[in-house]
Amino acid sequence: MKTIIISFLVFLFSISGISQTYDSIDKSTDKKPNKEIKGKPGSKRKQRGFTNITELDIAYGGVNVENYGSDNQFSTGLQTINGYQFSPYFSAGLGLGFIVYYQYQIPGIWEYPYVLTPLFVDFRVNFQDRPLSPFFSLDGGCIFYFNNTYVEVGTYINPNLGIKFFISPKTAMNLSLGYRYHANTITIGNFGKPNENVRQTLNMISLKIGFTL
Repeated sequence: MKTIIISFLVFLFSISGISQTYDSIDKSTDKKPNKEIKGKPGSKRKQRGFTNITELDIAYGGVNVENYGSDNQFSTGLQTINGYQFSPYFSAGLGLGFIVYYQYQIPGIWEYPYVLTPLFVDFRVNFQDRPLSPFFSLDGGCIFYFNNTYVEVGTYINPNLGIKFFISPKTAMNLSLGYRYHANTITIGNFGKPNENVRQTLNMISLKIGFTL
């Protein structure tokens, strides 16, 4: 856990340093608005309109099952968000994702890989109107687990802090580090005993990379 916290702090300082360096370069080039710099997006970069954000993510953290204990968990996932960019600083949208959680072993439970589907709203704030800007995003909504006979619904929350870098006037690349929480009820079947419904919670650190169009 200490390693995760230290890595997160290093990531925050890195974002701050990269942003300040790029900001100073960008301000110097703003003094020459008529001079085109090859490969560097200018004032034509997207300011508002419909937007799509597609991201891949990997995550690692702890899973706790009520009455059974806890273990570590690893996951990979994909999500896409369709929304509207209201200004260079703010966007909002509706997202859908697929997260594959790999097996863990808790005494009395052996859980094989399974897929959860989050459905959420996404709010994003860019701190600067520059080709490179730190941003904060907050995802919140429901997460679904589709069993053979029923559907389980849980809570999904995922705040992130990262950097957004325009690689063309209408396309940006995103890199972020965040915290993912979700909780849902699972049914555990024990040999010779009735099925038991227990609460499962996951607290994970996630790394995401993707594109904004």
